[in-house]
Amino acid sequence: MWSYLLFNFLLYSFLGYVIEQFYALFTRKHFKSEGFLYGPFKPMYGFAMTLLVFFKDVLGSNFFIMLVLALIVPTAVEYMSGFLIKSFWGILYWDYSNVRPNFQGLICLPFSIAWMSLCLVGVYALQPLINTFFISTFLLWQLLSWAIIIYFITDFFFTLRRLAVVS
Repeated sequence: MWSYLLFNFLLYSFLGYVIEQFYALFTRKHFKSEGFLYGPFKPMYGFAMTLLVFFKDVLGSNFFIMLVLALIVPTAVEYMSGFLIKSFWGILYWDYSNVRPNFQGLICLPFSIAWMSLCLVGVYALQPLINTFFISTFLLWQLLSWAIIIYFITDFFFTLRRLAVVS
């Protein structure tokens, strides 16, 4: 089970990075260079989607429950992430202050609805494909997972070192 959850976390963290890059390209006309980690991962996306996949597996496929969770989980993860990063290091990676309604500039209704929509697409359309991919690459994943974990932890360590210098 841990291997499956880790696989989902890393894959959705990478997909979150890709989503943000394309969003920046379309809104700013260039890719986004800043991020919490050095590598191409956005842990907020991975954490939120892994929770949603877990909840769907445990609670079943009740669409109304998943609709509510798809609104609450990514919004809560985004708020907590922004709050903790701002509290510990004084860094604000996003600011929704100009988007109404918002809460402390860290979350806002339009983006929460967008995250909800993306999460529902992820859980219902993308996740079955990811499950098939996970099963078909299980042995390879078992071999590579420790190297990927070590990479991720190393990236996180260097990020914390950089942030300690900044703050």
